[in-house]
Amino acid sequence: MISQNQKKLIRSLHKKKFREQHNLFIIEGIRSLQEALNTKSQIKLVVSTEEFSKNNLSLINQLDSSQNKTITKTELNYLSPSKSPSGILAIYKTPQYTKPNWGENIIFLDQVSDPGNMGTILRSACWFGISQVA
Repeated sequence: MISQNQKKLIRSLHKKKFREQHNLFIIEGIRSLQEALNTKSQIKLVVSTEEFSKNNLSLINQLDSSQNKTITKTELNYLSPSKSPSGILAIYKTPQYTKPNWGENIIFLDQVSDPGNMGTILRSACWFGISQVA
């Protein structure tokens, strides 16, 4: 069961102002959640329908039970920013990054899995005059 305050929080995160104010953001969908679980991101809350939970036990078992709440499909439709939600929605803490003062532009690559994407990034970096790619 999810509280009214949690519902209000989720609905407020549809707007950039509140995402920045609370330092939280919404992740929706099974693939996005699986990717987020592979990072060191901090989960605040996960809500899913009972049907989704039954069909995706391996994913649900990876979550902390205190953070995982079951809701109805109607509630998910209300809470989700999508027109047709996939059955699961998660609230994550926004990672805090500090910009290094290195004096020039650098592109950092993280978990680029497609060589074609890397080639495109390198060509774009060259065109924009960026000499360092890490």
